[in-house]
Amino acid sequence: IITLSGVYIANCFTPLRLGNDVLRYFQIKEALEGVSVSENITGNSLPNGYPLLLLMLSWFNMCTSFFIVLANCFYLAGSLYFICHLFQGQFRYWHLISLTLLNWIIIKTTITPLSDIQYLFFSTGTLFFFIEYSKKRKALLLIGMLVFCFLAILTRTIGVLLPASMGLSFILSKKGAISERLRSSSIWIIFTIAVFLLMI
Repeated sequence: IITLSGVYIANCFTPLRLGNDVLRYFQIKEALEGVSVSENITGNSLPNGYPLLLLMLSWFNMCTSFFIVLANCFYLAGSLYFICHLFQGQFRYWHLISLTLLNWIIIKTTITPLSDIQYLFFSTGTLFFFIEYSKKRKALLLIGMLVFCFLAILTRTIGVLLPASMGLSFILSKKGAISERLRSSSIWIIFTIAVFLLMI
C-alpha cells in the first residue's frame, strides 16, 4: 500500500493531463472568475462542483498539476476511509485498498483533472454519514449527510439518486421481518455502493 501510495504521489509531479472534459472544466472555472467565454461553454451540461475546486485552488495560485492531483489523492484517501468503514469486518482493509489503488480507472481519474474522484468522495461520504446516523441519530451526522449529499449532486448530476436510494433504504428499514434481514446484512450497502461506483 505504501508503494502504491508513493506512485500516486509521484504523479503529482507530472505534467497536466488534458482532454475535452478537462478543458471544459477549466473554461467553466474561467467563466466563474468572470472571464468571457463562448456561450456553448457557459451553457454546457457539466455541473460546477469540480470547477469550484479549481477556482478555489486558483485563488491561492495553486491551480497547477501538482495541487490538482494532490487534491484528488486526498479525495481518494477519504473515499477509501469511508468505504472501509462501510464494509467494516467483511474484508481485510489492505486487500480492498490495494485492489482499488491498482484499478486502472481509479488511477486514470485520480491523476487527471476530472470530477470522478471528487464525486466518489462525496457519495461514499454521504452513505457513511447516512449509515452512522441511522445507528446513532446524532444531529451532526445528519448535517454531514446533507452537506455531502449536496456536494455530490453539485459535482455530478447522477448524485440526485443518492437521496432516492437513502429514502428507499429508510422505507425498507420500517418493513417487518424482510427489512430486518436486509438491515442486519450488508446486501443493501454493497448494492448501493456498487451502483454508484459503476456510475462515476
